[in-house]
Amino acid sequence: MSITTLIVEASTGVLVKKGQKVRQGDEVGMATDFKSKVVTPVDGEVIDCSFNPEDHTFVIQIQAVEDD
Repeated sequence: MSITTLIVEASTGVLVKKGQKVRQGDEVGMATDFKSKVVTPVDGEVIDCSFNPEDHTFVIQIQAVEDD
């Protein structure tokens, strides 16, 4: 299974949490340039959501669901 990593701006928060199931197109937060929303490109499960204090972002990792 593949893992997708997304980075969102921390000031506006994050809209998912670890263990949550997501579908392609679900909004997860705001882009770091504050100009667009970040959406997940895959169906899967959030396996990690952690704060990165160096650049004030959340790093979201999603384990994709493989089609059978």
